[in-house]
Amino acid sequence: MMNRFFKVVLALAALVYCEVSQAANEIESFELLSSPGLSGRIAFGAGIKGIEQIFLLDIDARKVRPLVSGPGDNRHPSISPNGEEVSFLSDRDGFSAVYVSEWSGENPRRITGADLVPSGPSWNGSGSKIVFSARTKKHADGPSNIYEADHAAVITQITQLGGNNLNPSWSPDGKVIAYQTDRFWPGLDICAWNLALKTESCLLTGTKSFLRPVWSYNGKLLAFSFGAYEASELGVLRLDSATRLHVASTQRKIHDAAWSPDDKHLAICAESSTKGILNIFVSDLEDRVIPLVRSTYSIHGLSWSGVKTITLEAKRARKTEIQTTTPSPVLKSIPTTSLPSVSQSDLLREFLGPEGSGGR
Repeated sequence: MMNRFFKVVLALAALVYCEVSQAANEIESFELLSSPGLSGRIAFGAGIKGIEQIFLLDIDARKVRPLVSGPGDNRHPSISPNGEEVSFLSDRDGFSAVYVSEWSGENPRRITGADLVPSGPSWNGSGSKIVFSARTKKHADGPSNIYEADHAAVITQITQLGGNNLNPSWSPDGKVIAYQTDRFWPGLDICAWNLALKTESCLLTGTKSFLRPVWSYNGKLLAFSFGAYEASELGVLRLDSATRLHVASTQRKIHDAAWSPDDKHLAICAESSTKGILNIFVSDLEDRVIPLVRSTYSIHGLSWSGVKTITLEAKRARKTEIQTTTPSPVLKSIPTTSLPSVSQSDLLREFLGPEGSGGR
């Protein structure tokens, strides 16, 4: 019996060792390069041996660690404005849905149900709602429209449009949602939905495709990629003057831009020297692009937060300290009333009556 017990223990230990070793190998596969003047955390997705996982790059600590790694595929992370939560897509419950976890990846909870097929969740400026694109399960080949969800998992459909309306991005002031659409083909266009007026206006149109809009933190700039699928470029639209800036170009794919907290840089997923493998690069908005993270795995779905890990750890420590040091409520003693002393025979006499007190 003891031999069998020890065999089970050794097998479990070997399993844990393999999982830890595998996680360590995965982390070592992401090499952080020079990052002068950059700060904060970047969440990103990567396909590891056929499984989509979410990682976190801590620029200040110069570390990469797993953020959400199962069960199932987990992708498209978006860090909330206060840095304390992360929304993402996962199929861990047997269908694709939007989830929200703590900043550390702990305590994930599902926001959407099986009736929707969502994509591309991101936060509004206050962090009170999440915007995403979705088809209904009933009409899986139908149009993709824009939805919002709050923390109570109350879902509201915002648009009722035809075609595919994808990659929604909420303006920081909460008034407008930008997204890409294929309704005016040829080419993909970037349009914006005014929430108050419930009207659509298109910002970038033409035969050349414009896609993946991302608002800057100050709400004055809109980053986007454009061009053919195999040779895309990165641009920025100045909303006050409607002028376009050409930020970066490559001979290969550019995907998924994310603004730095000070709006001075853009992190982008661009094809590396290995065809088909996307790594993280940083643009200074002046056509200078430098590599930030190099990996043999393809990276996608960026979200950049200026809230540092040390700040979040300190806040969690304070919260734990308050919970452990808060005194338990003191129960007030209830005053008791003195009762006169009564003998057992007196109690029996009162209960049985005069006749029963004498016995047979």
